[in-house]
Amino acid sequence: PLVLGVVIDTSGSMQLVMDDTRKAAAKFLGSTVLPQDRAFLVDFDLKPRLLHPTTSDLPALLMGLQRLVADGATALYDAAVFSMLQFEPERGRKALVILSDGDDHESRFGPKYCIDLAHKTGVPIYIVGLGALDTIRRTYSKKELRRVTSETGGRLYIVDSLADLGDAYAQINAELRSQYSLSFYADRDLDPAERREV
Repeated sequence: PLVLGVVIDTSGSMQLVMDDTRKAAAKFLGSTVLPQDRAFLVDFDLKPRLLHPTTSDLPALLMGLQRLVADGATALYDAAVFSMLQFEPERGRKALVILSDGDDHESRFGPKYCIDLAHKTGVPIYIVGLGALDTIRRTYSKKELRRVTSETGGRLYIVDSLADLGDAYAQINAELRSQYSLSFYADRDLDPAERREV
């Protein structure tokens, strides 16, 4: 079973693509969340918000997507940290999937904190970035995003058109459905270098 966090950027620059974002996220949830799985929804601009707590009720999650409203700036790393905290009471395999159209401008937390927290909680982070969609404000620090995803076991997808958004979600779904989870217990906390060796 999978516990999935779906996080959607609702900053003001997402306004023109919000309908397509809802449709793509709904399709992703519908194809990824199986009866034995659970998921939660988070949206963010300057602040992250829990749209729907962790549940196996797919219709309720889909209804949560209807409440997405675009406004404000982008605090991506704060949203990632907030979302990882939603996994704390959950056991089993986990994954966090974030959709954003721009670089982080307002977060209190940074990439390193996200990576460290992801290691502690065992959450791989996948980021889908809406790339060249003819808006000047949509910029990325791809190096930082790639570091966050690769060091947590996830992947970065930069899509250049809304038509490719569904493909990115489909690739994430395929990867999540073909994974096995291996774990072990250590007699002490491992430092970052030791975790990388593992």
